[in-house]
Amino acid sequence: MQHSKIDFEPLALTPEGASERAQAKFGQQVSVGTLRKYRSVGGGPPYRKVSPREAVYPVGEFDAWCESRMGPLVGSATEERAAGGYVAFDQQKPARGTSGESI
Repeated sequence: MQHSKIDFEPLALTPEGASERAQAKFGQQVSVGTLRKYRSVGGGPPYRKVSPREAVYPVGEFDAWCESRMGPLVGSATEERAAGGYVAFDQQKPARGTSGESI
């Protein structure tokens, strides 16, 4: 009798696991320290406290949060521009009425 290996998807992720998943599945770099900061100030993925010092991230909610940080799915550069597009930091123009120079 041969046994097959079954891979199970975890129900929740530790901060370390969440950081690794963000990189592996979504190509996003989210450090454990950044997740800690988000738990303190807000703006991060939903989490649950499992002890006074430990938090876990439900997989579905974490994946949804990662997806929300991505731009829209487009099929061409024209669609990207129409959707608001990505503007590289060094290509941003200064606000109207300012020179963009520091004093």
